[in-house]
Amino acid sequence: MTGRFRESLNLAGLSALMFLACRALDLLTVAIVAGLKGSSIWKLMTGWDSGWLLSAAVHGWPHFIPTSASGMSQQSTLPWPVLVPSIGRFFGHVGGSGWIEPSLVVSNLIGGAVAAAVLTVTLGPFLGATSSLTVSALWSALPATPVLLMGYSEGVFTALAFCCLWAATRSRFVLSGIFVVLAGLAKVSFVPFAVMLVIVVLVSVARPSPARTPRWRAAVAIGLSAIGVVIWPLAIALRVHQWNGFVVSQSAWNRASAPLVDAGRWFVSAFAHLL
Repeated sequence: MTGRFRESLNLAGLSALMFLACRALDLLTVAIVAGLKGSSIWKLMTGWDSGWLLSAAVHGWPHFIPTSASGMSQQSTLPWPVLVPSIGRFFGHVGGSGWIEPSLVVSNLIGGAVAAAVLTVTLGPFLGATSSLTVSALWSALPATPVLLMGYSEGVFTALAFCCLWAATRSRFVLSGIFVVLAGLAKVSFVPFAVMLVIVVLVSVARPSPARTPRWRAAVAIGLSAIGVVIWPLAIALRVHQWNGFVVSQSAWNRASAPLVDAGRWFVSAFAHLL
């Protein structure tokens, strides 16, 4: 084991511990809120979107888009990609139905810890040990990160997304493309990572020799990025026999399928309200 590898391993472990320390504080907060609301900690940790992941793990995905009497699409498991529910389904087969929900929470927590470790290792060569640890700690303490304590898919998705960044910064573009495909099976909001990989690959191809990436690797990486973008929407289209089935099913949440669209709408609405 080389000194550099040992240092990276130590930094990764420390980052994971800092992440878990932040989640311990979140758990304390959840316990306080549960006590004030007269609820249980577990109920709060498995609320909101956790129910849809659990439903997908137990019941799967419908072969049609549910609609109301007026023809409006209804909420279903269709917008929720297969990877994380499959983890719950696997543990359900191994240990029974009682293992499904805990496995969703644990996989989310482990995914977040892995993401924190990979982020530190990715940034280490560029920022140094102290700065990379600081960035990882700040990421672990962001206001939105308490969801990584719940039965969500964000932890697994973020771990795969950061692995994509790690592989891209090491010029392992085919491996990065594989991570993009896996991330696309965890959440559909990863399109910026796929675009990032394509841009980095094209820049690498344009470099003068010998740093230039072989064209076949570039083509495979770009192809994998495209597959990652369309794999779940295409799977839903084939399942419900409707080419725009994913967009229609997601519209039940009044959300757009393209990144940043909802944020843009919120900004325009808020600005119009001020006027």
